[in-house]
Amino acid sequence: MKKKIVFVMILATLFGACGPARVGSNPDPIQHEERLLLLDRAYKSKIRLVSEQARKLDSGQLEVIMEIQNQSNKDLWTDIQVIFKDADGVEVDKTNWEPQMFHRRELTTYKKVSLPATAVDYRIVIRAAKTEG
Repeated sequence: MKKKIVFVMILATLFGACGPARVGSNPDPIQHEERLLLLDRAYKSKIRLVSEQARKLDSGQLEVIMEIQNQSNKDLWTDIQVIFKDADGVEVDKTNWEPQMFHRRELTTYKKVSLPATAVDYRIVIRAAKTEG
């Protein structure tokens, strides 16, 4: 009987300590601050945002132009996605993941246009390519 009580107490302690994060514990996640999100740590020292520009076209769509530099000595195959948001920060458009190669030590210009005219902000997400080439 004593072993069962000890076992239950250990389980309660383990499961009690593994709860979810407190609501509001991270009020400003990086997705709200950064326009370029690198999902792979290895790319943080290899990919650098050189310049960014966003403008509204006559049609009301948001055009995004970024210059991204590969600082490594190897070509980097990545997947890239653009998320467009409205004035309230709500996602209104998202592109499919597209393969993109950043040639070694070169500057690459990346350009996308939102479909809805309600887009006023954006995030570009880069991850390691699921398949190379």
